[in-house]
Amino acid sequence: MSISSQPPSELLTSVLAGLDRTRAVAEPGFIASRRERAASWFRSNGLPQPKDERWRFTSLRPITKIPFAPAHAAALTPDQEAAIDALLGADTAYRVVVVNERPLLPDASAPAGVEIGLLSQLRSAQRLEPYLGRSGIPHGFAALNTALFEDALVITVQRGALVERPLHVVHVALSGEKPTLSYPRLLVIAEPQSALSLVESHVEVGSEPHLASAVSEIFVEAGARLDHALVHHGTPLAHRIAALEVHQEQDSAYASRVVSLGGALTRLDLHATLDGRGAECTLDGLYLADGDEHVDHQTLVEHVAEHATSIQKYKGVLAGRAHAVFDGTVIVHKGAQHTNAHQENRNVLLSDEAIVNTKPHLEIDADDVRCSHGATIGQLDPAHVHYFRTRGIDAASARAILSFAFAQEIVERIPSTELRERVTSAVLERLPQGAIVRELFS
Repeated sequence: MSISSQPPSELLTSVLAGLDRTRAVAEPGFIASRRERAASWFRSNGLPQPKDERWRFTSLRPITKIPFAPAHAAALTPDQEAAIDALLGADTAYRVVVVNERPLLPDASAPAGVEIGLLSQLRSAQRLEPYLGRSGIPHGFAALNTALFEDALVITVQRGALVERPLHVVHVALSGEKPTLSYPRLLVIAEPQSALSLVESHVEVGSEPHLASAVSEIFVEAGARLDHALVHHGTPLAHRIAALEVHQEQDSAYASRVVSLGGALTRLDLHATLDGRGAECTLDGLYLADGDEHVDHQTLVEHVAEHATSIQKYKGVLAGRAHAVFDGTVIVHKGAQHTNAHQENRNVLLSDEAIVNTKPHLEIDADDVRCSHGATIGQLDPAHVHYFRTRGIDAASARAILSFAFAQEIVERIPSTELRERVTSAVLERLPQGAIVRELFS
């Protein structure tokens, strides 16, 4: 369906107006060219439609009716900063705050071996041509981001740097007196033989709906290691549609820990390309949803080089009328011999009205591989609940403990003690009867 044949909507009208604006700031030619290509792609294809297989379980109808306006630069008030600090807690990480896609760099120097800057301020932005906007366009929201993002946060881990201090990027979606739309953009380059722990937190502040259409591009070069935790603290007014592109070279290691804590609409398209022999990719995910929340995770792992390994494990806990989608694809290309790939999706439903659509699958074009996949959807095992009951624990507490244990398996994989404790606390806040577990184990 071309954009001309798509039904008119408040959202479509808003983004088309953005595409028609002329940019006031001159940019390197390759950026202007990629913006133009993305805008052209969107004008030809428009927003995702139900006929798109990867969107058939995620309806955009609720957000297309909201009159979003572009989010403008804004500063956080002291009360808003305090609320964010209370949500995220204190940590020893080097923190960068991004408000409505505009990075606010702190005065303190970045950790040794790390360069942090804004695309608009880089003197040598041309060096980013092999990276920024290199990836394909998975859907219309990613195209809009490339065409319309105001600025990008660029993080470079220098060759051989082993960065001990974590880096924490806090994305703040700040709505004003009307619904707003922002396009956060992040580029991370881990140069050969480097190592970094990166944390991204996404929070919403304000009394109006906010839609964040985010794109992150991560390049893990030869022998580099990147541990990446991404935590989305959702609210009933939060809509977040994100694309994460990861490119790995020889003997690199990338580990992703995605934690989605609700939100009106949360979607992440994670595409990892293992393009170097011996690359290792670990994708862990946990999603909790309640009420009418909708969460959608799409993973695509492409094995291009031989002797590479990918392990995926996503788990979901749903209550109320929540709806979750997991669509995981592993593609083993011709020539990617000795591939080891495994994907798993497990879901627990705490109500009769919650829904999960899950579809892990493999596409293999090589013959010497070890690949597997599996998925389950079900309620808590009555036998396990009975076990707790026989030891004097009431049914509500038993279900709470079992739900927490199910979710905590993913949380425990987070290597940072500080972040693991914060996420554990957030999970207990989200789980039905989570207070019971907190009281039992405090």
